[in-house]
Amino acid sequence: MASSFSNRSLVCPLLREIYLAGHITKPQAAQRLGVTAVTTHHLINHLLEQGILSQQGSTGNGPGRRAVCYSIRGEYGFLVSLDIHEGGFCIRAYSLSYKRLSEKRFALDMTYSSQTLEKIAAEACKTIQHHNIVHGRCLGLGVSLPGTTDHTTGVIYHLPRLAGWDYLPLKALLEQQTGVSVFLDNDANAMILAKKWRKELQGHRDAVYLSITQGIGAGVLCDGHLAYGRHSNFGEIGHTTLQPNGPLCTCGNRGCVDAMASDTALLREISERTGPTQHADIHQAVSFAQETAAGRDVLQFICQNIILCIDNIIKMYDPGIVFIGSTWLGDFPSLFDQIQEKVFARAHWIRRNELQLILSNVSEFRYCSGCAVALENLFSDESSVFSSL
Repeated sequence: MASSFSNRSLVCPLLREIYLAGHITKPQAAQRLGVTAVTTHHLINHLLEQGILSQQGSTGNGPGRRAVCYSIRGEYGFLVSLDIHEGGFCIRAYSLSYKRLSEKRFALDMTYSSQTLEKIAAEACKTIQHHNIVHGRCLGLGVSLPGTTDHTTGVIYHLPRLAGWDYLPLKALLEQQTGVSVFLDNDANAMILAKKWRKELQGHRDAVYLSITQGIGAGVLCDGHLAYGRHSNFGEIGHTTLQPNGPLCTCGNRGCVDAMASDTALLREISERTGPTQHADIHQAVSFAQETAAGRDVLQFICQNIILCIDNIIKMYDPGIVFIGSTWLGDFPSLFDQIQEKVFARAHWIRRNELQLILSNVSEFRYCSGCAVALENLFSDESSVFSSL
């Protein structure tokens, strides 16, 4: 029966609509896809036979016939999320419905070596083998990385704080060792995809995730789609210039946003202006800085640079919602309130109900974003997994 099915080009568009909506009726599917009711009927029945869809109750309160709702079966398969960061990596397994099934974290020197790659691949294989028994087929492995990558070829360009990974064909290497499809992207892109696939965009299709950690980057959705640019460098806001003669950046230039607003910049400024500190933890360092006039000046300096960064994002990308992912701002709400006030003061033509600035917990999303990278690729029109159903 699968061989006679003639509407495979509609499979991924339909599955995307169902996944992001949670559930859908046949009339709703026909309207969103712009196809006939007959086509939708055959398409949904085919996917029910394939086991990826299930009936999920019905809708309608009137006297007429109630429409049946359809949703994606979370048990159809599972995904593996690999998130690489300074100090180690994390591997999680997720159901297709984004339910976490397992987690392992590893503290490790992430300077590249064959042993490091072998360790990552071995742990990924263990996770895949375990869940193959319990949860069926592994649909893909999504990888989130702190640097620039080519998402199409799966080659790492540069990880500024992890030595030895440059120009590594990580996708090909992991596919060879795990036997599953591998998809990779930088961490900021992965973060905005996590917001998308966890359905936290609040109806917005133009959205930005600004990641402020040891470095700074942005993931940008334009009309619901991740923007990449010609060289997969779209959203490299961290390496735009705030001060031409400013501090030296890891990229070799001076005065980049990364060198003036990141956690690394914050710790450097506290040390330079208040004297060497033993507070390597960013939360302790900020608390310490608030106790002195010089330290408070540092916080104002960093916050002003964050304001300029957000202001540039608003004026370049015109989003409806901006998530600010920070490791420390959430503990100091008064500082974030000041940032919001000054951002809106600089973009005075934008009404507050037309743009949302939302503080996001980086730690909450860091270890689930690889899963979103996999979902984005699995449900794309080019997906070989679902379009072949």
